[in-house]
Amino acid sequence: MELKKTTFNQEFLREMLLAQVAHIMETAIKAEVDDFLNCHTQKLPESNLNRIVLNGYLPERRLQTPLGLLSLNIPRLRDRAPGEKIHFVSRFVPPYGRRLAILGAPLAWSYLRGLMSGDFGQALASFLSRFPPAVARGASRRLKKLWMDDHEDFRGLPINPASFQFFWAQAVPVGKRLRDQDLLVLAGVTELGRQVFLGLSEGAPDSGLAWRELFRALEERGLTEAPRPVVGAPDLGVWEGLALFYGGSREDYLSFARDDRLPAVLARLPLERQAEVEPLLRDISRAGDFSTFMAALIGLAGRLGSHFPTIVSGLMA
Repeated sequence: MELKKTTFNQEFLREMLLAQVAHIMETAIKAEVDDFLNCHTQKLPESNLNRIVLNGYLPERRLQTPLGLLSLNIPRLRDRAPGEKIHFVSRFVPPYGRRLAILGAPLAWSYLRGLMSGDFGQALASFLSRFPPAVARGASRRLKKLWMDDHEDFRGLPINPASFQFFWAQAVPVGKRLRDQDLLVLAGVTELGRQVFLGLSEGAPDSGLAWRELFRALEERGLTEAPRPVVGAPDLGVWEGLALFYGGSREDYLSFARDDRLPAVLARLPLERQAEVEPLLRDISRAGDFSTFMAALIGLAGRLGSHFPTIVSGLMA
């Protein structure tokens, strides 16, 4: 397996934010389409059926954003009346536009913050500020309702720690536009390497108290026991936060691939494989950042093949 030039954590953040941007656009367009249909409720005289109806989707639109390429499916509306047609034209995605400069990281992060808190005011203001007032007014109420539904769904989405091989903690500096605080992010990583956003809070990256508040919020969704193991930059306060919220000491949560556990882990392998694998395990145990950790872990996967799940379960015991 080969690592892309983009580091794992950067790629994860970009993909996570791009997914939120896609959702923002889809909900905005849905609100716009609903408003259009509500304003065009004419019936066909011969059948009393609706004149304007949904008719699938237009060809996929690919738009460039500050976060990368975004693919959108825009609903197609059909006017079934003969003669001159009524056409729907999205104001959020103009017919010939190729770029959406507004859709960057600040908007996506403010939406993610709204998922946690239920306060989408900042996301709404950021998104709607560049559209004509009439469009903004028409979409604001519906977007807020749709996003509040997202918030309720997110709050009710249970976290099953057993679904993840490990957890990744990351502090993201976002600057003065977002209250001049770092966002403290926790994600789960599945056996197949898929990253799942679990939650975020705001505060100083090295503050155990700030991380404790994140775990307090995640407890309501099922994270009643400490997530293990958590991986992240060594200077984060996440392990102190785990100790503050779940009990124990900071060192209790710094156990991933410790040197003193490697002999027992190696014993799970055939004797002839142990010598070649031991240096990779030591690279994992000494990784100072997440990119180094993932590079070592992927290298181990490539070397071990079918033995990899056995070793990972030993490392994470």
